Amino acid sequence: MNVALHLFRNAIHSKVVSSIGKDLNGTEIINFLQSQGMSTDLVQIHPTLSTGIVEVHLDENQQATYTIVHPVSWDAIEYTPQLEQEVRQADALLFGSLASRSAISRQTLYKLLPAAKLKILDLNLRPPHFENTNLKKLISHCDILKLNEDELTYIGDLYQISEKDQEQCLSKLAALTSLQTICVTLGDKGAMLYHQQKLYKHSGFKVNVADTVGAGDAFLATFLSGFLKQLPMDENLARACAAGALVASRTGANPDYSMEDIDYIISA
Repeated sequence: MNVALHLFRNAIHSKVVSSIGKDLNGTEIINFLQSQGMSTDLVQIHPTLSTGIVEVHLDENQQATYTIVHPVSWDAIEYTPQLEQEVRQADALLFGSLASRSAISRQTLYKLLPAAKLKILDLNLRPPHFENTNLKKLISHCDILKLNEDELTYIGDLYQISEKDQEQCLSKLAALTSLQTICVTLGDKGAMLYHQQKLYKHSGFKVNVADTVGAGDAFLATFLSGFLKQLPMDENLARACAAGALVASRTGANPDYSMEDIDYIISA
C-alpha cells in the first residue's frame, strides 16, 4: 500500500491488491485510500480475520524494527479472475515476500505472476516470516529485485556467494539468478543498482532524519516510476535516493510531498 501511494505521487496509476477485516482498522484503511483518490476495488474483505497490524519500534537512531501480527486478513487474499485480468492489463506487478508467508496468499500470488508483464519483488525479510525455498522461488520469478544491504548479505549467503564485498556480491547474485536489474538501498549511504551488467552507485542525500519508516517504499516507487518512464538509470537512481531521503526527513510512512520537493533535494 505504501509503495502504491508513493507511485500515485509520481503520477503512476496504481491499485492495491489486499484484504482487510470487518473492523475499524479496515474501514479506516478504505477511507484513507479513497481520500487519496485511489481505487479500492481490489481490496477484499475477509469474514473472520482481522485487518493486519504492524507494530513499529524506533531505536535511538530512529531505525525501525517491526512486530508483524499473524494471521491477519492479508494472509488470505483469494484468487479471482478479476485479479488476474487486472494484472494482465497492468504495466507491472509489485509484490513483497511477506505476502507469501501464508498458503492462501502465496498460492494467489503464484497464480498471478505468469500474467504480469513486469514483475518487481520487494524483499522484506522480517523474521520469522520467510522461508528460504520460497525466497528463491520468488526471486526466480521476478524481473527486478529490490533489497537492502542486510538482505543482500542474507541472500548472498543463501546463494552461497563467497564474495563479501557488496559490489562483487551484487554482480555474482545477478549472474546466478540471471536478473537484469537489482537495486540495493544502503541507508544513509545511498544505493547501488545493477542493470544490464552495469553497476551504478549514488551516495545519497544528507537530511535530518525524523524516522526511516516508508523511506524504502518511496525509493522503490520513484525508481519504478522512472523505470517505466525509461529515464536514464543514473538519473533514476538519484531521484529514488532523493525520494527516500525526503521521506526519512519527515514523520510517518506517507508524508505529503511533491515532485518539486524531490527536485529541490537533488539541486540543493
